[in-house]
Amino acid sequence: MITTTNRIKKRLKKADKQKIRTRDKANSPGVPPNTCPYIDLVITMINDMHDAYERLRTSGEHQPKMDDIKTLAEDQLEYIRRANECLRDNSAYWYNKYKSLL
Repeated sequence: MITTTNRIKKRLKKADKQKIRTRDKANSPGVPPNTCPYIDLVITMINDMHDAYERLRTSGEHQPKMDDIKTLAEDQLEYIRRANECLRDNSAYWYNKYKSLL
């Protein structure tokens, strides 16, 4: 009889934990979406602008600052990409840690 009672208590606790997790997950802010395709699109746009500028360079209108701007913009976008990946990884880690505690 005691063994059956313990099993019932464990089931109830597990069901309660599942309800709590479901409620908290519904109220959570969520994981940011994958922004890499948008970053890739912006990098493509920057490269297109750079190519258009290269065509101007052949006609003698050259300003080396455009090369610096292109490099700086790509570096910043890659930094954002890495930060977003880190955010998603951290979110998954803490969610799994939370699940293991319940």
